[in-house]
Amino acid sequence: MEISLFSFRRRGAASLFAAVAISAVAHFPAIAAAAPAGSAPNAADRAPALLSVSSGSAEIFVDGERLGPSPVEASLAPGRHVVGLHPKNGPATFAEFETGRDRSEHVFQVPPPTCPTLVSVEPEGATVTLDGSFLGQAPVLVPQLPEGRHKFEFAAPGFKSGAFEDDFAAPEPRLVRIALQPATASLEISSEPAGAEVSVNGAPRGRSPISVSSVPEGDVTVEVRAGGHSTWSRALRVAAGDSVSLHAVLEPVPAALAVVSIPDGARVYLDDAFKGVAPLTVENVAPGQHRVRVELADHDPMARNVYLAAGSVASEEFRLRGNVGSVRIATSPAGAVVSVDSRPRGTTAVAANASDAVSDALVVSGIPVGEHTLAVSRPGWKPLERQIVVERDKTLDLGTVSLKRSLVPDTIVETRSGGTVQGVFIEKADGFYRLETQQGVIRSIPLGDIVRIRLIRSDGNHVDSEP
Repeated sequence: MEISLFSFRRRGAASLFAAVAISAVAHFPAIAAAAPAGSAPNAADRAPALLSVSSGSAEIFVDGERLGPSPVEASLAPGRHVVGLHPKNGPATFAEFETGRDRSEHVFQVPPPTCPTLVSVEPEGATVTLDGSFLGQAPVLVPQLPEGRHKFEFAAPGFKSGAFEDDFAAPEPRLVRIALQPATASLEISSEPAGAEVSVNGAPRGRSPISVSSVPEGDVTVEVRAGGHSTWSRALRVAAGDSVSLHAVLEPVPAALAVVSIPDGARVYLDDAFKGVAPLTVENVAPGQHRVRVELADHDPMARNVYLAAGSVASEEFRLRGNVGSVRIATSPAGAVVSVDSRPRGTTAVAANASDAVSDALVVSGIPVGEHTLAVSRPGWKPLERQIVVERDKTLDLGTVSLKRSLVPDTIVETRSGGTVQGVFIEKADGFYRLETQQGVIRSIPLGDIVRIRLIRSDGNHVDSEP
């Protein structure tokens, strides 16, 4: 606010004036200053003064009388006067001075009209400056903001700077509210399985599911890790204010399973799929529960459930229990073939330094538990069959099984003496060729008397043989 006081006197054609200026500046006490004056003028030289209030907003009083709101002009008589300024907002200010001198100047300061202002910023704690001067951290109260146009500026880490400029009129209070835009992005990260460790640009940020804020704009690398699973990684570019959702599906690390059977050689099945013969290791097995089964001839099959953790190498041992028994048998005569269920399983042997009338005992093992047909046969003897029952891990002792001779001729001998002998070949020894011609009757033919020997085949045909 500016007030000018003019005092006139005539000196020929020239005019002489004195000025009084009052300026409005907030928060300063009244100041009065007088410039040096010349000698006091004569009463005839003293002239009225003109008071002019050209700007500002205040009630003007002179010597206690109200002149009205500024701007005003008034003529003052020579002498001492008191001018009072009563602004709309703030204390009154007074100035005392004397008019009518050749030159005088009076300066005093008054508080301007103000507007109480509250500044609120999101986020809280943002720095606030007013017309380039630091005010503090939001929220901040400016109780006496001078009337006029002002500019507020705001800044906070991780947010874009902001500004607000407007005209502020006294005495109405103002609220300045502003939300700064993030200079970062945010990420919403979930995973299967949940609880995986999450890192952003190499920095651990917690476990999924998780919201990650204050992610700098630009290139970002997200990694998700969980025990027993392959690391999930994703590279992306984000801009300020972005909100990105990511779902990481982590692949389990395969497991391995080693299978051992006792005895060796069992067939191994994993989830009913044949994998090979034990001992073996099955690679690249999905983690989780599986069914393992092993089978071996003459043994009970075995199966069990196994749980394989991701990335683990498990070992399973199967001790198989045999489901077989055996048969002990001797034959009379020796040299008989022993068969089980039409499958030859061995031949009885002659004991050392003994005749072939009775054999040593033959043990046939590995016969499955249950009922079977056992047969004993030897050429020239009637075959014998018997039903047997084999028990687990036991030996069935059949003792000595005797065969009866079967007089089915297999040889024809023509002699020089004119006769023909037919029978079952016994032996050729000591210069004789012996045939059993009847049950228990052995005929010995001198080799020199033999003209031709004819063997009778099973199909009935004859084959010549050397005598």
